[in-house]
Amino acid sequence: MPFNYTEDTAWLSDCLQGKYRGLEKAARIYNTSIEHPMYFRLVILELMENLTTNDEILHKNSLWMLSKLVEEQHDYRFISPTIQILISSLQSKNMAIRYFSLKIVNQILSSYYPQFKEALPQILNSLKQSNTKIKLLTAAIITQYMEIDPNAMESAIKLLVQGLRDSDTEIREVSIKALLRINQHVEQVVQSIMESFQDEKFRIDMVSHIFNFIKESPIKVLEALRKTLQDKDEKVRENSIIFLHQIAQTKYEDSLVKVVPELLIALSDKNKIVHRTAARILYIISKTSAYSLSEGITKFIQLLKVKNKQLLSYFIYILVQMLKYFPDELNGQMDLLIELLKKTHPAEEIDPEVEIINTLSLCILLRYKNEFAHSLNLAQECITKYQLERTIFELHLFIGYTHYYLENYSDAIQAFLKAEGAYKIEDYYTSTLATLMIAFNFALLRLFKSCVDYKNDAEKYFEKAKMRSSETQVKKLQTFMDFIQGIANQNFKNAQTNLISYQSLDPIKNLFDRNLNVIDIKNAKKVERSFEESQQILAELEKTTFNEE
Repeated sequence: MPFNYTEDTAWLSDCLQGKYRGLEKAARIYNTSIEHPMYFRLVILELMENLTTNDEILHKNSLWMLSKLVEEQHDYRFISPTIQILISSLQSKNMAIRYFSLKIVNQILSSYYPQFKEALPQILNSLKQSNTKIKLLTAAIITQYMEIDPNAMESAIKLLVQGLRDSDTEIREVSIKALLRINQHVEQVVQSIMESFQDEKFRIDMVSHIFNFIKESPIKVLEALRKTLQDKDEKVRENSIIFLHQIAQTKYEDSLVKVVPELLIALSDKNKIVHRTAARILYIISKTSAYSLSEGITKFIQLLKVKNKQLLSYFIYILVQMLKYFPDELNGQMDLLIELLKKTHPAEEIDPEVEIINTLSLCILLRYKNEFAHSLNLAQECITKYQLERTIFELHLFIGYTHYYLENYSDAIQAFLKAEGAYKIEDYYTSTLATLMIAFNFALLRLFKSCVDYKNDAEKYFEKAKMRSSETQVKKLQTFMDFIQGIANQNFKNAQTNLISYQSLDPIKNLFDRNLNVIDIKNAKKVERSFEESQQILAELEKTTFNEE
């Protein structure tokens, strides 16, 4: 419908003649400006006086109207006269006034950045006694500052770091959220967080945000933590090791190999939390990357004199895992390790996890000594005692593999079926591996349909394992999956190629473990021969039936 100047401007004459005043006048102009943007500037001019009033209700309503205009108009040319008023309004004690001021700033900041360039302290200060809406808006504005102007990054970080130490919870929370969005200057950010983390209130309020930061940028955070782990401040080292432990429990645990030198130094730290957590992290690393701990062999042997039972269990386990890769250096320590473990097994009032770790270490050592029956009995006793413990699945795997190497395939399947239950604690790596071994053992029993069924189950677990397991673990699982796929499809040449590739991913040197690899290859050939024999028998049966007919 065309614009009729005479009819559509009658209201304007009333406004100019004084029939409407203040906010009502601005409201009438605002309503018309929605349909006819030519009046947009008039609204701004009318609101200017109301934006400087001491009447908080009028001030708030005027900002609300201005925020609506900004939302609906993408041409902000006429907003500039209000900028200084908006910055002043951020200091108001009235939360609604601060909220609408921030809402407008968030919308127009990119268009008027030079005018707002020095206003970051006022924006951060607006958080005092604020609500969730104000926090979110402030965080969004601070992020904009850093995106619009790279030169503002340093000053923004400096200001936000100061905000971490503020007594006001809202300012601390938005400061850390904004810092955690920054994907640059991570070392400075991590250093600041580790220093602030000493404050108990900060820890309680911010721990979940920091853990999310670790999940989003684990590699950069890891590099930063390598430095803070060597800080002179004991509390900074303590906080750093706590967050390294958090990374150790994610799929980025492979990256912890880079921190091994610092972790080995941390073992001598006088702070109990630091050296005990460092031992725990090295224990976790040894589960999948024991070969990366070579520079710590002498240190671990020396630490076998430690009196703390949990630490001793970690160091023994680490050395047992390293036996695969460094037999020349460690074979001579086997008797000492067995003696230490026998002294602690069984022990009264021992932590279940410690006893499970000790039992597993002892069982592996006994298997190296060819004491298979003894090792199986010890493992089963421990499982019976602690069958509901989260860490018990590693023992089920041990029993499964031991029976497999002894050619007790039915018993191996039973043990691997129990290990498959690790999915209940979201350990999909163990569930995938156990299910693949079930498939292989069924193939050895010539039950190829069951082999295919469990291979299919393993694929389902593997999809979840990929999201939670380290890169090394995923690569190993994928290669072993390809081997079982070849077995299930009767593509034995391809299966053997993948098995050799799988074994090459683990650079073992211990003769005993290398012989176990030979057994794997022999078993793959055994499955191939079994399949060929089955096919020959079927062919002969068909031939006999045909002749009889």
